[in-house]
Amino acid sequence: MFSLLESLSMAVDVNLSTARGFYDFAKGIKCQVYDGVYLDLAKLHKLPLATRDNGQLAACRALKLKVWMPPQRLTP
Repeated sequence: MFSLLESLSMAVDVNLSTARGFYDFAKGIKCQVYDGVYLDLAKLHKLPLATRDNGQLAACRALKLKVWMPPQRLTP
């Protein structure tokens, strides 16, 4: 497993907030910290957030972030 991870091209984003920064951000928009991390990354990199989660969608509307929603699966 580690050999697969080591073979991937990864970069560390040095512009990320601290754990306390993520907590404060999430608390300010009334969401879970892990949702706040996704939202903060989308905001920082000016990228749409891919989600179907209602809480994340509401936060995106409040923060005026763009959302990319995957297409709905067609049922046969």
